[in-house]
Amino acid sequence: MKTTSSRRDAPAQRVLIIGADGADPTLLGRLMDAGQLPHLARLREEGLSGALQTTYPAVSPVAWTSLLTGCWPAKHGVLDFIIKAPGGYRPTLGLYEIIQAGSTYRSRRSAPTIAEMLSARGRRSYLLHVPATFPAPAIRGGVLAGLGAPDLLGTFGVPALYVSDRAALPADIRERPEVETLAAEPDGAWSGSLAGPAGEQLPFRLRRIGAGMALTLPQAEVGLATEIWSDWLPAQFGGAAGICRFCLLRADDVIILYRTPLHHAPAAPGAPLCWPADFAARLAARLGPFATASFPMEQAGYQNGLLPAGPFLAGAYAAWEQQARIAETLIAADDWALLVTHLFTADALQHFFWPDVEGVIAAGYRWLDGIVGRLRQRAGEHTAVLVVSDHGTAPVEQWLHLNRWLEQAGYLRRAAGGGVDWTATRAFCLGYGGVYLNVMGREPRGVIEPGRPYEQERAALIAALRTLRDPHTGALLVQDALPREAWHSGPHVRHAPDIVLMLRPGVGLARADARGDAPAAGEILEPNRGRWRAGHEGPHAPDAVAGVCLAAGPGLPRGRLDAARIVDIAPTVLRLLGETPPAGLDGQPFI
Repeated sequence: MKTTSSRRDAPAQRVLIIGADGADPTLLGRLMDAGQLPHLARLREEGLSGALQTTYPAVSPVAWTSLLTGCWPAKHGVLDFIIKAPGGYRPTLGLYEIIQAGSTYRSRRSAPTIAEMLSARGRRSYLLHVPATFPAPAIRGGVLAGLGAPDLLGTFGVPALYVSDRAALPADIRERPEVETLAAEPDGAWSGSLAGPAGEQLPFRLRRIGAGMALTLPQAEVGLATEIWSDWLPAQFGGAAGICRFCLLRADDVIILYRTPLHHAPAAPGAPLCWPADFAARLAARLGPFATASFPMEQAGYQNGLLPAGPFLAGAYAAWEQQARIAETLIAADDWALLVTHLFTADALQHFFWPDVEGVIAAGYRWLDGIVGRLRQRAGEHTAVLVVSDHGTAPVEQWLHLNRWLEQAGYLRRAAGGGVDWTATRAFCLGYGGVYLNVMGREPRGVIEPGRPYEQERAALIAALRTLRDPHTGALLVQDALPREAWHSGPHVRHAPDIVLMLRPGVGLARADARGDAPAAGEILEPNRGRWRAGHEGPHAPDAVAGVCLAAGPGLPRGRLDAARIVDIAPTVLRLLGETPPAGLDGQPFI
């Protein structure tokens, strides 16, 4: 990579990384040039800036793990959100293994993070809400786990919608599993319950108070006004301590009440969400309760149509502000070398509000800009500041049902009773990382012989995928298809899909196919009519959804950052702090 020669030789005393998940280099540059992002523009003027090559697949857990370790996925072991379980066909989590639900988990990451490297050298770090840091690693400093951290039910976050009359809901959400019917009480109140671990129920009551309602839980009572979020409320289930928030959506002739997922209470988390074990509790004692599950904002609720845009945005900004305050509080401590904080703001707004770039999305970037200004000022002049995104974004105009195409092309066969007939299937899609072949000795009912037959079969399928076209317009759907070894290198390459597939921007892999499902026969392309309007997961070529890096402060030159990669961040941070990057990293310092 190339930078200018105007280098500041004094090393940084501290390095602050502000993770702006999903921040797109093109959109960011346009808004900076228009004068809408003064703090980010100042970083660009005073230091380095440029696009940042992301990972394949370009999904948050994979990319952030590469940033933290300085290694590509096949070396660090986090290959995708969803991977094929070894020795089988079922999907499983790509972030960690569940040894004992609720207490024991094992990360699939096999390479140390920058924080762990610094800990070994006696230096302190904080990792705040960074994806794929669950279970929280033991470091000198503190960790609050990010995306991947389970809620109280062991999921990535399942909300609830309570309604007095289901007929008042739109037909497409009326029978969703998150919807529960409120029971009318003789005194005019309404009752419901919160479903907790092991089927335990926590009752609540609603009664009218003026234009709003009062909500009574066993340990709390709060007044609710329409479309105004409650504070975090306690939800105690036996030995499991949870918290949640409520938003009253309607309180006229019909009652509609939204509840967030049940987050672990930071004062007493029942899973390894933080390190040390009392780290979240100490922060909550100072700042109050805060979100601890994978998503601080109501991503599932909005995506599935349970929550309108207004309450979604209000709740999201409140949660992101809490995360910014946590970072500000810890920045004020003077005993750390590295602090990494993460915000989903740009990513979430681009997913759901594309193409409203000049409205909702630009407002989110302006909010991020303000946070960058606050955190940089708090960090002080001896701190090098890096604003980094893991990937950019691309519109999703159509969904590709790849397993349907594989069936039509004769590679996949459905069983008579549904599902996949593995004894007659040669290839299948699962996860966002490409296509697997059904290989003898590797899969339990493999049909392709290893060696030359495998290579011939894979080459033929790659050639076929490269010619896959929209059946209506004739447009190519696949930008490229490659053998996995052409892209991946490292000890975990054997767990990656056999074929790396890169879709044309505008086309996204259907969610059912990412789960490994084989939907019944139908069109291979489906127009995108949902709320998920833009993405990065594709799978796309990394240069189609590049991230961005802006870096300024002690030890950093001024100029353009060319050909930088996300794996270059870790060794650069070590160099900034006067440490020598260890051998074996895929990245190189860009200073």
